[in-house]
Amino acid sequence: MRRFRVTVNGQEYEVEVEEQGGSGSQRDATPQVRIAPPAGGGAPKAKRPAPKRPVSDESKPSESAKSEAGSRAAGALNAPIPGTIIEVHVTAGQEVKAGDVLLVLEAMKMQNEITAPRDGQIKEIKVAKGASVNTGDLLLIIG
Repeated sequence: MRRFRVTVNGQEYEVEVEEQGGSGSQRDATPQVRIAPPAGGGAPKAKRPAPKRPVSDESKPSESAKSEAGSRAAGALNAPIPGTIIEVHVTAGQEVKAGDVLLVLEAMKMQNEITAPRDGQIKEIKVAKGASVNTGDLLLIIG
Protein backbone atom coordinates (compact mmCIF):
# COMPACT_ATOMS: atom_id res chain seq x y z
CA MET A 1 0.00 0.00 0.00
CA ARG A 2 1.35 3.41 -0.97
CA ARG A 3 0.15 6.70 0.49
CA PHE A 4 0.04 10.04 -1.28
CA ARG A 5 -1.15 13.53 -0.36
CA VAL A 6 -3.17 15.17 -3.11
CA THR A 7 -4.52 18.73 -3.18
CA VAL A 8 -7.66 19.37 -5.25
CA ASN A 9 -9.15 22.88 -5.38
CA GLY A 10 -7.32 23.84 -2.19
CA GLN A 11 -8.62 20.75 -0.36
CA GLU A 12 -5.94 18.31 0.79
CA TYR A 13 -6.65 14.56 0.72
CA GLU A 14 -4.68 11.54 1.82
CA VAL A 15 -4.83 8.83 -0.84
CA GLU A 16 -3.93 5.17 -0.36
CA VAL A 17 -3.21 3.09 -3.48
CA GLU A 18 -3.09 -0.67 -3.24
CA GLU A 19 -1.77 -2.80 -6.09
CA GLN A 20 -3.75 -5.97 -6.73
CA GLY A 21 -3.28 -8.93 -9.02
CA GLY A 22 -0.80 -11.72 -8.49
CA SER A 23 0.26 -12.43 -12.08
CA GLY A 24 3.55 -10.65 -11.61
CA SER A 25 2.92 -8.31 -14.51
CA GLN A 26 2.71 -4.66 -13.44
CA ARG A 27 0.48 -3.85 -16.43
CA ASP A 28 -2.15 -6.37 -15.37
CA ALA A 29 -2.35 -5.00 -11.83
CA THR A 30 -5.44 -2.87 -11.22
CA PRO A 31 -4.81 -0.22 -8.58
CA GLN A 32 -7.49 0.27 -5.97
CA VAL A 33 -7.75 3.84 -4.74
CA ARG A 34 -9.24 4.93 -1.43
CA ILE A 35 -9.53 8.63 -0.70
CA ALA A 36 -9.83 9.73 2.89
CA PRO A 37 -10.88 13.24 3.88
CA PRO A 38 -8.11 15.21 5.53
CA ALA A 39 -7.65 14.94 9.25
CA GLY A 40 -9.19 17.83 11.13
CA GLY A 41 -12.78 17.91 9.93
CA GLY A 42 -12.44 18.07 6.18
CA ALA A 43 -13.27 21.74 5.81
CA PRO A 44 -11.50 23.39 2.91
CA LYS A 45 -8.61 25.62 3.76
CA ALA A 46 -9.53 29.28 3.63
CA LYS A 47 -7.73 31.19 0.92
CA ARG A 48 -6.47 34.65 1.67
CA PRO A 49 -7.79 37.32 -0.66
CA ALA A 50 -5.20 38.83 -2.94
CA PRO A 51 -3.96 42.20 -1.71
CA LYS A 52 -5.60 45.13 -3.44
CA ARG A 53 -3.26 47.19 -5.55
CA PRO A 54 -3.84 50.82 -6.39
CA VAL A 55 -4.88 51.35 -10.00
CA SER A 56 -3.11 54.06 -11.94
CA ASP A 57 -5.07 56.33 -14.26
CA GLU A 58 -3.31 54.82 -17.28
CA SER A 59 -4.53 51.30 -16.52
CA LYS A 60 -8.14 52.32 -15.83
CA PRO A 61 -10.56 51.56 -18.67
CA SER A 62 -11.93 54.52 -20.60
CA GLU A 63 -15.54 55.62 -20.13
CA SER A 64 -16.50 54.25 -23.57
CA ALA A 65 -14.91 50.90 -22.72
CA LYS A 66 -16.79 50.86 -19.41
CA SER A 67 -20.15 51.55 -21.06
CA GLU A 68 -19.48 48.95 -23.79
CA ALA A 69 -18.47 46.36 -21.18
CA GLY A 70 -21.51 47.22 -19.05
CA SER A 71 -23.93 46.84 -21.95
CA ARG A 72 -22.39 43.54 -22.95
CA ALA A 73 -22.12 42.12 -19.45
CA ALA A 74 -25.86 41.74 -19.00
CA GLY A 75 -26.40 39.76 -22.20
CA ALA A 76 -22.91 38.48 -22.94
CA LEU A 77 -22.57 34.77 -23.55
CA ASN A 78 -18.99 33.59 -23.12
CA ALA A 79 -17.30 30.33 -24.04
CA PRO A 80 -17.37 27.97 -21.03
CA ILE A 81 -14.43 25.93 -22.38
CA PRO A 82 -11.87 26.26 -25.17
CA GLY A 83 -12.77 24.63 -28.47
CA THR A 84 -13.98 25.12 -32.03
CA ILE A 85 -17.36 26.45 -33.14
CA ILE A 86 -18.81 23.77 -35.43
CA GLU A 87 -22.37 25.11 -35.81
CA VAL A 88 -24.13 28.44 -35.37
CA HIS A 89 -27.90 27.94 -35.06
CA VAL A 90 -28.98 31.60 -34.73
CA THR A 91 -28.73 34.89 -36.61
CA ALA A 92 -28.58 38.49 -35.40
CA GLY A 93 -32.06 39.79 -34.62
CA GLN A 94 -33.52 36.33 -33.96
CA GLU A 95 -35.74 35.87 -30.90
CA VAL A 96 -34.69 32.99 -28.61
CA LYS A 97 -36.14 31.37 -25.52
CA ALA A 98 -34.21 30.10 -22.51
CA GLY A 99 -32.78 26.67 -23.34
CA ASP A 100 -32.70 27.12 -27.13
CA VAL A 101 -29.49 25.79 -28.72
CA LEU A 102 -27.49 28.75 -30.03
CA LEU A 103 -24.12 27.21 -30.95
CA VAL A 104 -22.32 23.89 -30.94
CA LEU A 105 -18.81 24.02 -29.51
CA GLU A 106 -16.50 21.06 -30.05
CA ALA A 107 -13.98 20.50 -27.27
CA MET A 108 -11.87 17.39 -26.79
CA LYS A 109 -13.82 15.48 -29.48
CA MET A 110 -17.13 16.20 -27.73
CA GLN A 111 -19.89 18.40 -29.11
CA ASN A 112 -21.27 20.79 -26.49
CA GLU A 113 -24.53 22.61 -27.13
CA ILE A 114 -24.40 26.20 -25.92
CA THR A 115 -27.93 27.20 -24.94
CA ALA A 116 -29.65 30.52 -24.27
CA PRO A 117 -29.54 31.35 -20.55
CA ARG A 118 -32.70 33.47 -20.87
CA ASP A 119 -35.31 34.71 -23.30
CA GLY A 120 -34.24 37.55 -25.55
CA GLN A 121 -33.12 38.69 -28.96
CA ILE A 122 -29.69 37.96 -30.47
CA LYS A 123 -28.06 41.39 -30.71
CA GLU A 124 -24.68 40.39 -32.08
CA ILE A 125 -22.84 37.18 -33.00
CA LYS A 126 -19.10 37.41 -32.38
CA VAL A 127 -18.02 34.01 -33.75
CA ALA A 128 -18.43 32.05 -36.97
CA LYS A 129 -18.37 28.38 -37.87
CA GLY A 130 -14.80 27.07 -37.65
CA ALA A 131 -13.60 29.73 -35.19
CA SER A 132 -11.36 28.66 -32.32
CA VAL A 133 -12.31 30.10 -28.94
CA ASN A 134 -10.74 30.16 -25.51
CA THR A 135 -12.49 29.99 -22.15
CA GLY A 136 -14.24 33.31 -21.51
CA ASP A 137 -14.22 34.52 -25.14
CA LEU A 138 -17.35 36.44 -26.10
CA LEU A 139 -19.57 34.27 -28.34
CA LEU A 140 -22.67 36.45 -28.72
CA ILE A 141 -24.82 39.06 -27.05
CA ILE A 142 -28.46 38.51 -26.10
CA GLY A 143 -30.53 41.65 -25.55
